[in-house]
Amino acid sequence: MTSRTLNRLTAMQAAKLKTPGKHADGGGLYLLVDGSRRSWIFRYTWRERERSLGLGSARDLSLAKAREMAAE
Repeated sequence: MTSRTLNRLTAMQAAKLKTPGKHADGGGLYLLVDGSRRSWIFRYTWRERERSLGLGSARDLSLAKAREMAAE
């Protein structure tokens, strides 16, 4: 059985990331960086298909709040 790491990012790291792409925080939570846009997404599997749920802009949603929403 493999262990999954949660809370990989710190708030400071999330604020400073500039590299485009998906940056995993763990538990299906990702920070999506696309140029100057940054948003939180939650990836999950439902009925054997992978899905993505947008949680909101990283400017408006803190890392702690994004983790809370992903946990629900």
